[in-house]
Amino acid sequence: MKPPSREASLKSLQPGRLLMVCAQTKIDIPGPSRRTRPGNTGTTWAGRLVAIAFTLCLPISASADIVSGRVYDPGGSVLPNTTFVVEAGKGEAVKFKTDESGNFSVYLEPGRYTVHPLRDGKPDPSLEGIVESYPQSAHQDIRLKKRK
Repeated sequence: MKPPSREASLKSLQPGRLLMVCAQTKIDIPGPSRRTRPGNTGTTWAGRLVAIAFTLCLPISASADIVSGRVYDPGGSVLPNTTFVVEAGKGEAVKFKTDESGNFSVYLEPGRYTVHPLRDGKPDPSLEGIVESYPQSAHQDIRLKKRK
């Protein structure tokens, strides 16, 4: 069946109704209510549609996600069963531990973080690595370097 032409659609439109043509699909939306109080113009359907369309087009805000990978020492060996602390520039800290293969998985807000191994429950300042988190899951290995 052939869709009606634009002119035919406009002729068949009843007064007080809004017509939208989207990708050859006719959408007939009732107009604003005629029962508004004196002095109250009410919200029109067209205004509501614009607000909904604008809301749907807003970008999705950045959110935390999982960073996973392996941790390597300065010599290139994996570090199994080791606890690390991830520090953000704001002073926040998150701890994580590698498994027997040196793999880790940590939940972080998007940003750039410094990673230190823990020795006796305290961060070891002689070794550090960098990890970056994005608003999506990412695989990223951490290579520790000796600080000078």
